[in-house]
Amino acid sequence: MVRRRRLSSAAQRRGDLVADWVERFCCHVKGDLAGRPLHLEQGQRQGIREVFGPVGRDGRRRTRTALLGVPRKAGKSTRAAALALYMLVADGEPGAEVYAVAGDRDQARNVFDAARMMVEASPMMGRHLKVCRNWIEFQGGNALFRVLSADGRRQHGLNPHGVIFDELHVQPTPELWEAMTSGMGARSQPLTIGITTAGYDRQSICYELFDYGRRVESGQVADP
Repeated sequence: MVRRRRLSSAAQRRGDLVADWVERFCCHVKGDLAGRPLHLEQGQRQGIREVFGPVGRDGRRRTRTALLGVPRKAGKSTRAAALALYMLVADGEPGAEVYAVAGDRDQARNVFDAARMMVEASPMMGRHLKVCRNWIEFQGGNALFRVLSADGRRQHGLNPHGVIFDELHVQPTPELWEAMTSGMGARSQPLTIGITTAGYDRQSICYELFDYGRRVESGQVADP
């Protein structure tokens, strides 16, 4: 969630490995660019570095929560789908569980369907991933990427490694967010990515995350 403006060269290299994976294996799925490999702009690549690059003394990723603000029609679902697939197959987590969630199931399917189309368009991923209606299975790693309903009460008891939370700014209560993030304790380097366009509600989980990140950047609070 914190934008670290100064990254070590090692952190930049680790982040670039993720960005390189995205550009190698993932593609656009809609519009005139459909089927063409994703090309990350410099700012997009830097964002990946800042999330995936820094590690602690134990070698594990430091960032556990990221908030990604993206304008409408700027390809947020496509990028989120690519990162979800990375966490599914290449993040080094045995038995990874990755989830696409949102305030309603149809919204959550935007990210999942983008990932599904990427897999179907890639001969390499198609050899290793099985695509079903509501999940994608990485058979070699005993891992799943699933789309979930919006009912937070039903999602306790999961063991997520990665969560893509779409349109976080319209989430009516923090219940679903808390249900997903509270189940990550057994994972070595879990990551929740909240995606949002512009919002105005200061009584929301989205604004709480934004405000926390802003206070960390200004030095008002220390980021654990």
